[in-house]
Amino acid sequence: MATEKKSLSVKYTFTQVLFWMAYCCITSFGATYLQAKGYESSFVGIVLFGGSMLSFILQMPFATLADKTSDRDSLPIIMNCLCIASFICMMIIRFVDIPVVVFAVLYILAIAFLDMETPLTNSIYVFYSNHGYRINYEIPRGIGAIAYGLASLLVGYAMKGLGADIMPIISCTFMVLFIINNLTFPKVAREAHTFIPDLKVCGEECNTNPADQCYTSQTQPAKSLSLAQFFAKYKWYCISLLGMMMMALFHVSMENYLINIFERVGGDSSNVGVALFIATALEAPTIALSAKILDKVGTYKVWIIIGISFVVKGIIFMSAGSIAMVYLGQVLQITTYSLIPPAQVRFSNECVGEEDMVKGQSTSTAIYSLGCSLGNLLGGVLISLVGLNSMIAICGGLNILGLITMIIFVPKAKKSLANTK
Repeated sequence: MATEKKSLSVKYTFTQVLFWMAYCCITSFGATYLQAKGYESSFVGIVLFGGSMLSFILQMPFATLADKTSDRDSLPIIMNCLCIASFICMMIIRFVDIPVVVFAVLYILAIAFLDMETPLTNSIYVFYSNHGYRINYEIPRGIGAIAYGLASLLVGYAMKGLGADIMPIISCTFMVLFIINNLTFPKVAREAHTFIPDLKVCGEECNTNPADQCYTSQTQPAKSLSLAQFFAKYKWYCISLLGMMMMALFHVSMENYLINIFERVGGDSSNVGVALFIATALEAPTIALSAKILDKVGTYKVWIIIGISFVVKGIIFMSAGSIAMVYLGQVLQITTYSLIPPAQVRFSNECVGEEDMVKGQSTSTAIYSLGCSLGNLLGGVLISLVGLNSMIAICGGLNILGLITMIIFVPKAKKSLANTK
């Protein structure tokens, strides 16, 4: 069994690596690609908003379907279906001469299908962990961050040297490899299992990270709440996620419109690639250590650190007069986005019951996606209407509002679940 577990850990690492490399191409270079094709910032914002918004709308029903599926080892198959759909959209965009409206619709679909993979990459980790496979979330996610950075360098310089049309080809290559890797995941027993820590057996080896705990198997019937029941049961958790949504809005409005920030100081797509590489290179060790950070600091304080760091980043970007200053702002990735994915997973585990695992993760990802949607839309539209600095200021103000929301409601969300046990 040890060999099988080791093999699965490698497969999960490749799932993270290939997903984030494909995701980097389509989303982080979406604005760069679309503007290179001659589209205005407002059009770019609408397309990126449409993709993220469609993902937000579809993720919750998709989570309900996944929760109701007794054979959850079908998750790799579901992930591949979404990836194939995104692949087809990008291939049509690259090789078929299509009207602008069709182009926009296909790009929206490509973003949505790929973005819907995000909660599934978390759910597949939890699922196999709960069936006895020892999978460390932080290390594969950290390696995925490094891969994201390498993809940023590759795509940035490739677009500068070979033109914008190279991006869809690179993204589709990563998607094909992602699909092949997912086909190698093992099948497990079809019963719905819940694994709980057996502290008497494990002793001091157990910790607060579910993936690193020792488990005792208990077979339970699979259940799934309706959306209304979920929001009623986890009211404070869902309200807390609105704060995270506003932080996501700010993050995406900065990251996806880096091309505009760099062009103001004389940069181009290659600088975008370098900036994203800097961010993800610094992000990787933080993610790898995130379990210890969350254990030491706690999710509540981590969300506060994220919000304050975003405020500082906005100030740096508004005052940046050189490429080096923009790079300096990217250093704050250490205390911003690098902490969000592990904080999301831990926060969900702390506030949502095991029986609602997929829906809890998907709700968090869907709300985050809504923030991304609004960040894409506001970023593009505000740049066109009021300029870059005003866009940063407005989105930064929303981030502050999100920080206040998290400060108020995160403790209530944790207390609410504790009272139900």
